[in-house]
Amino acid sequence: MTFIKNIFGSVSPQYLIRAYLISLAIAVIWFFANQAALEQNSQKILWYGYILVSALLFPFAKLVWDEVRDLIIGNNGITYFGLWAIGVNFMFKAIVNVLLWALAIFIAPLGILYLWWKQSKAV
Repeated sequence: MTFIKNIFGSVSPQYLIRAYLISLAIAVIWFFANQAALEQNSQKILWYGYILVSALLFPFAKLVWDEVRDLIIGNNGITYFGLWAIGVNFMFKAIVNVLLWALAIFIAPLGILYLWWKQSKAV
């Protein structure tokens, strides 16, 4: 139990709340968009489990993306020239978040390991 407490304690509450709100929005949209397919699927309990696990692990997958992005780009600001650039940026972020949510089961363990390693170095 202390492992989970340390993992969640090493991420800021604002980051977790924001990530879980994004995760909830994606889960709800995915659930309603695929409701007809879920009704016909004989393995719907697996799909519901997948939705739940992806929703819970999304913040840690997002953490991996944020760390990699910061490593590549650094802390550089981006200047937008016009609404089209803001729209393109928003669409890119939406696509990245949906992909991270869908692949959270595979990506999040890297984020959890990173937080564990970071926490063990701090002690």
